[in-house]
Amino acid sequence: MFKPLGTFALLAVCLFTIAIVMGGCATAKLLPSYPPSRPGTETWIPYELSEAAAVIITLHDSDRKLVRTLFLGQKPAGTYKSRERAAHWDGRNAQGEPVASGTYHCTLIAGEFSTTRRLFIGTGLRPSYSRGTEVWIPYHLSEPTMVTLTISDENGNLVRMLVHSQKPAGIYRQVWDGRNAQGKPLGWGTYFCTLTAGEFFATQKVLEKGVSEDIKAVSSVIREEIEKMKKEKLEEIERRKKEKIEEIKRRARQRQ
Repeated sequence: MFKPLGTFALLAVCLFTIAIVMGGCATAKLLPSYPPSRPGTETWIPYELSEAAAVIITLHDSDRKLVRTLFLGQKPAGTYKSRERAAHWDGRNAQGEPVASGTYHCTLIAGEFSTTRRLFIGTGLRPSYSRGTEVWIPYHLSEPTMVTLTISDENGNLVRMLVHSQKPAGIYRQVWDGRNAQGKPLGWGTYFCTLTAGEFFATQKVLEKGVSEDIKAVSSVIREEIEKMKKEKLEEIERRKKEKIEEIKRRARQRQ
């Protein structure tokens, strides 16, 4: 006769089923590629496999157009991080031509699993983005060089120098607080950042400050004042409540 499973037996079956399913799912991971290489030179692409799989790596440009496909064949589970084991891309497209500097999308396909991360070739200035009142400016260098990163207004006047030093090859992110060299908030207008690194030179817009930004700033101040008033009001109510309680206790003692 069939007997329903108890609660603990049912839980054990569920956990066993999950373990089987999870154990059967192959996973792979792309690790950070080695410092951005110059166009036409070799880049190492390290990766990890949780189990044996046929491995393919595809490279697409910033417009998602296929640049190159690397067929690595069947690989056993393990970490492919050293120069001898990592995948190698010579920085050329399918026609054997050196690719241009820029951001590329590297996709690792291992069996039915795939994962993608960005890969940088050459020296480049990447799109900036805001984080609250700060602006983050990412850039990458393919070789050690003298780096200058400046902020200018729409008339080309220097507003702030953020970087002026020798830097090794690598990926960087410079934070700008939106202020000038004297530490004062900027007025209305459009602002640009310029990266000079060796022979590389690039400029892009990083901030457009107008009425909306000032309204946001004022709104923020107003919100802070409102919160402050609420806090003071609550403290006042709490104080009066305590005084009332003490008054009631005092009168009760007097009646005794």
